Amino acid sequence: MKNYIYYLFLILLFASCGIGESDNSYRENPKGGRVYGGTLHVNESYQYLSLYPYKITDAVSHNIANQIYEGLVRFDRRNITEVQPSIASRWEIDATGTQYTFYLKKDVFFHDDPCFPNGKGREVKAQDFKYSFQLLCTKSDDNPLFESTFKGKVKGADAFYSGEKSSLDGVIVIDDYTLQINLITPTNSFLYILAGEGGTVLAQEAVKKYGRNITVGTGPFIFKGKNSLDQLVLVSNPVYHRTDSLGNKLPFIDSLVFNFIVDKKEELEAFKRGDIHI
Repeated sequence: MKNYIYYLFLILLFASCGIGESDNSYRENPKGGRVYGGTLHVNESYQYLSLYPYKITDAVSHNIANQIYEGLVRFDRRNITEVQPSIASRWEIDATGTQYTFYLKKDVFFHDDPCFPNGKGREVKAQDFKYSFQLLCTKSDDNPLFESTFKGKVKGADAFYSGEKSSLDGVIVIDDYTLQINLITPTNSFLYILAGEGGTVLAQEAVKKYGRNITVGTGPFIFKGKNSLDQLVLVSNPVYHRTDSLGNKLPFIDSLVFNFIVDKKEELEAFKRGDIHI
C-alpha cells in the first residue's frame, strides 16, 4: 500500500506540473523557471487489467487511468485524504447532508478522438455526468464498482440497476454546468467515492464507438496505445484545463510511458540504463 501511494504521488506530481491551450505558445516561457518537455518512464511490476473506469479494482490500472480520466472532484496529490475540485469548480451540500450541487467549469474538453465530429473533443456538460452515472448503475459484469459507490446511497440507483426505472432519479441536470446529486441518507464518504474511478465522466460518443475498450477522457494525458516493447504510451493533453500554482498550464512533461517489467533484476538493469525513471 505504501508503494502504491508513493508511485501515485510521483505520477500526480508530474501531471500536476501540467497543460492548456492548443497553440502551445504558453510552453515557451513558463513562469517560475519551470520547464516543459521530456518523457517520464514508470515501471509497473504487473500488467494493468482494465482501463474501463467502472471495472478498475487494481492499483496498476488505477495509476494509468488516473492520468486519462477525471470526475467532478479529485484527491489532493499532497494529501490523498483530502478532496479538491476537478471538473467541478465548487460544490454545495444542503443542511440535510443529502443534496450535493456541483458547479462545472467551462471549457473542459474530452480528448480529441475520431469518435467526435472532425475528431475534435467537445466540451463536458452536466448531462455527460448523468449519462456516466447511469452507465455506472447499469447491471453488468463490467460495473463492479456500483456495489461500493452508488448502491444504497444515491436515490434511484438501486431501482435503475434492477431495471425498475429508466432514469437515475437521484442525479438531476439543472443546466449545462450545474449537476445535483441526491442521496438517500447523509454519507460522509460520498465526495471520496466521487474522487475515485466511480466518479469518472465518459463521453457517450466514445462509449458507443469503443465500448469497454474506451480510453477517451479529459485528463492531463491522452492514451496512444502500446508499442512493440510492451510499453503503454500517454502523451500530454494540449487543452488540459488545470494549471499549477503560478498559472502555468499542465502537464509539463510531453509524455508518460508505463513499462511492465516483472523480473526485479531486469527492472534494476533498466533503471541503471535510464530506460525507466521510477
